[in-house]
Amino acid sequence: MKGKLNLITNIVPNQVKVYIHETTTNNSFMKVHHFLKAKGIKNNSFFLSIYDPDLIGVDPRDPSLNQVMKMKILRECMVNYWYFIREVVRLPAEGQEIPYNLSRGNLAMSYMFVYNISQFVEFPRQHGKTISALCWYLWVFNFGGKNIKMLFAHKKHSGAKDNLKSLKNIRDQLPPYLQMDSAIDQMTGKQIKAPNTLETLQNPINKNLIVTLPGARTPSLADGAGRGATMAIQFFDEFAFLPYNDIVYAAAAPAFSKAASNASKYNAPFGMLITTTPGDLTTREGAYANRMRLNATEWNENFYDLSYQDLKNLIDANDNSTFMHIKYTYKMLGSSEEYFKEMVRLLEKNWVKIRREVLLEWSRESDNNPFDKDDLEIISTNVKQEPLYTLFFGKANQFQMRFWDSIPPGSLYPPIIGVDVSSGINKDSSAITVIDSQTTKVIATFKSNFITMPE
Repeated sequence: MKGKLNLITNIVPNQVKVYIHETTTNNSFMKVHHFLKAKGIKNNSFFLSIYDPDLIGVDPRDPSLNQVMKMKILRECMVNYWYFIREVVRLPAEGQEIPYNLSRGNLAMSYMFVYNISQFVEFPRQHGKTISALCWYLWVFNFGGKNIKMLFAHKKHSGAKDNLKSLKNIRDQLPPYLQMDSAIDQMTGKQIKAPNTLETLQNPINKNLIVTLPGARTPSLADGAGRGATMAIQFFDEFAFLPYNDIVYAAAAPAFSKAASNASKYNAPFGMLITTTPGDLTTREGAYANRMRLNATEWNENFYDLSYQDLKNLIDANDNSTFMHIKYTYKMLGSSEEYFKEMVRLLEKNWVKIRREVLLEWSRESDNNPFDKDDLEIISTNVKQEPLYTLFFGKANQFQMRFWDSIPPGSLYPPIIGVDVSSGINKDSSAITVIDSQTTKVIATFKSNFITMPE
């Protein structure tokens, strides 16, 4: 029996009709839909899209599916990434397979993926940033085009190989007719298996290729590895701990730019993804990753309501970076204080790791903190995670001023506004802080390291 469908248009260029699947059995998608709607985001259901209404209520894993229905599912997967992760993907877990769990964080990641926007992502541990990335790369590998080359890099080569292995495991959970792990030779009728090693994976049908980047032990090896990365899709995991990451990136960026330009010309996916745990600012790698993070344009969920061109203009207005910085705390991703307490126990109250991997703190001296370490748990519960509202301004609305409180109506006491304008020297930021002159509560804050002095 088919569920309720809402018809919408213009979700995808040249797509005449798109339906919204409001009766999907993947409840995580509905939860995020209701959250964005309650928050006032108008574009709150694009990830529920489906093009072929005949697939409503059809289980892609039903062993009794006929060939026609399998072809319909294949076509939907090819044109609709949201359908792929919502209805098809199952993630291997201990003794079971689980559906893809949509969150505010991996929705933002996926939105950047489908728009081919490079991103710098920070989530706490166990919140799925790597798995979400691998689901996208699997979709590209199986359905996103042909002759696409992808690069997996990690702080250690073994980590990149582990990510490739995880992608293979997710592929193995797909229905057999969607796995794309073999092809038939038209001349001999024999099955063709593509090269599949610990370090590479090739699709025998569309010739898409994933390779892993070996670790660099010297600056010259790092430069060589980066120069060889002529791929339109690049994934750097734990970037803040990648040896000589500044050299690798400086060498890889021009190669990526050329490959991305070619991919754009032929409507193929492209983009660079950096995911990392906060690094140590006393190290070369940590300091460079932090600089990239601070230079990037900061993500805001109001961007869902922007057109693609407006979003592109917003990113282009940032002269320092082409990246979108996406950061979600454990509270924003739906985890409770029980999660925090459990991580404290699991990490044996190692506050260096807790502050880095759970609280997402970038620290210059990880062991040196003015607060008693046992008080950090109390402090974390009182930190405001999200503002009451955000004021966007600038030519492309690229600047964000966050309001954390309001002045009582009819107040006779004006707020105090402090302004510190930076010239951009040493990557310093211009900042504005507004406080209540009676209570000294912070009302609003602004910080940007790419706003010009006249602006």
